Amino acid sequence: MNRHRPLLLVLGIFTCLYIVPVVAEAQNNDYYAHYNRYRFHELQMFPRSAAMGGAYSALQGGEEALLGNPAAFGFLEKPYVMIGFDFQEVASDVTLLDPMFPVEAENELWDVGIGGAYPFDWGAVGLLYSYREDDMGTKGDVFAFPGFMNQEADMERHHVSVGAGYRINEQWAVGYRYSYIDWELDTQFNVTRPAPFVFATVGEEFQGHRNQVGVQYKLNRNLAFGLDGYYGLGDRDSDLMGNADADSWSIRGGVAWRFLEDIPLLAAMDLNYENRDLDGGLNDNEEDFFSLHLGLEYEAYENLFIRAGYRYEDIEFDSPSTNIFEERSISGYSAGLGYKYGQFKIDYAFVFTDTASSDMGHYVGLGIEF
Repeated sequence: MNRHRPLLLVLGIFTCLYIVPVVAEAQNNDYYAHYNRYRFHELQMFPRSAAMGGAYSALQGGEEALLGNPAAFGFLEKPYVMIGFDFQEVASDVTLLDPMFPVEAENELWDVGIGGAYPFDWGAVGLLYSYREDDMGTKGDVFAFPGFMNQEADMERHHVSVGAGYRINEQWAVGYRYSYIDWELDTQFNVTRPAPFVFATVGEEFQGHRNQVGVQYKLNRNLAFGLDGYYGLGDRDSDLMGNADADSWSIRGGVAWRFLEDIPLLAAMDLNYENRDLDGGLNDNEEDFFSLHLGLEYEAYENLFIRAGYRYEDIEFDSPSTNIFEERSISGYSAGLGYKYGQFKIDYAFVFTDTASSDMGHYVGLGIEF
């Protein structure tokens, strides 16, 4: 894309950044709080966890080790290969075009990941790669200099993780995962009337490192506990806002409980706290994020699993540099199916997030045990 940015556009965008908070609060917008996490150190979610309200800390298995609590590597018994795909829709009613007359903007997030894990006597190691592409566009256009305009953006994101787990004994395991995340975002401003042309583009890049540690304890085959957390650091380089340090961290604890031997019902619960901070250049953003994740898994028929979940998120987003402040409580509901045939398993999850725009996501995974 052409990265030339006229001075008038820059001045106009800065004006929008200072005006948008008042309008955003009046419209009960939740876009910043809901989408902002995907521009830090968020990892892809596997379908079983997605269907169970996002709970994963106390769960074991191949996908759980590759994308969940890395301590699950310690309990892995067979080599495992997986491929996962998800599609999410996240919308907003505030853009950088004209906050006084906002138009709806819709983000489509496509993510595909492939990974594998191999066990040893002491535990297991694993490797995963995922690629994500985000497409954002405004619905309709608004009047701004030099005419009616719309906004488009494209993001390409690469993520590589390597992890390992050590089984201390039959009950305890610990694990570690390192992840490297790299993405590039291009935002384009188009004049649609009276004469269509590309007015300007703005670029942004991110390179981040995430270190995650975890521990799991299996009291018996029916009850397990998990504790994990991560620390991520990175750099975000924006043509418009300058260079900034992007840091985040979290602490999560969970339990997985099978009620009765003769009733194949598994319940899982996670409590999670995260903090995200963007500091440097013209950025001064901080976000506190608390979430509760509840999930159920029922084996309705041999090797056929029905899943359901609920999550509650309390988010506080504060950006003094742009005078944006949001406090949002968001609920999400999920359901899914899983089927295992021999060494093969397939999972699907649907997630509905009760925002102003009713965001949705679909998750599909295929796994093979050797």
